Amino acid sequence: MAISLVASPGQARADGASATLPALPTQTTSPVFNVSPGGDIQAAVDAASTAGGGTVNLASGRFDITAPIIPRSNVTIQGQGSTGSGLTTLYNALGTDMVIMVDGRSGGLNNIIFQDFKVDCGLSRTQRSYASDPGKNYGIFLTDTSASNDLVLLDNVQITQCLTGLHAKGTSDLTIRSSNFHDNGGVLYYSHNAYLRRVSKANIQNSTLSDGSTANGLNISYSDNITVQGCTVSNNYFRGVRAANSTYIDVLSDTVSGNGDTGIIMNSETAGVDQFRIIGDTVTSNSVGISTSSNSSNGSVWDNRVSGNETNLSISSSSTSIR
Repeated sequence: MAISLVASPGQARADGASATLPALPTQTTSPVFNVSPGGDIQAAVDAASTAGGGTVNLASGRFDITAPIIPRSNVTIQGQGSTGSGLTTLYNALGTDMVIMVDGRSGGLNNIIFQDFKVDCGLSRTQRSYASDPGKNYGIFLTDTSASNDLVLLDNVQITQCLTGLHAKGTSDLTIRSSNFHDNGGVLYYSHNAYLRRVSKANIQNSTLSDGSTANGLNISYSDNITVQGCTVSNNYFRGVRAANSTYIDVLSDTVSGNGDTGIIMNSETAGVDQFRIIGDTVTSNSVGISTSSNSSNGSVWDNRVSGNETNLSISSSSTSIR
């Protein structure tokens, strides 16, 4: 249904005050290092890094991964596709002993691109059902142990059957486009399809975050200038898109359906969300359609199609303009 209630003037953020979009990495396309299944991906990544940057070109087929792949600055890891008969798959060959498939925990990465491949941890939901975080079975993990990361692109990447699909911390200028994170999670509420924490300027566009067996399709915390646009976020056990303790969050023209708790929620860990827009989304068949907390502020919930939820709206009108 269309929302017609409008709060008092001055409460809401202006429609034109959008989140700042990230810059894209500057791709270093050559030299090119070709790797076939059975070849050493890490050796090619390191050789490209030593050359000052380049492209690691992975052939079609399945690469059985027995040690984490460590990305390097100015290096593109590129496959032949993330779906279809000619796809490139990075497959977990260690089962529950795998730590992280693509391991950027050292931080200090810049100008990196992941493109046209699938990351498959290959673990059933039972295998991922840990009582506490085991610190393993992640798909792609980027954090800032030594220094922050900058200029990261995931383009047409599929991540599936991991405890957490993508975990990005301490990263700026992150773009995720035309990607599919699905069937990740275990039993823990913080095992998400994608988790952005301490991320500044990110754009998640035209992507799918679905069928998470725990937690959220997309979880955002302690971040700023995050845009989620044109995405499908569906059938996650807990929430679809959740943001907390963040500023300038845009959720625009997405389809959010069938999530067990709330479709789109702005709430808090220690503080709410300031300066947010939820505009033009289709939100159906969730427990709650759209929710905003009373300690969130300067929000706009405008022109959404919200129907068929157990509760369509749970909105604090003191913090949010609704129409």
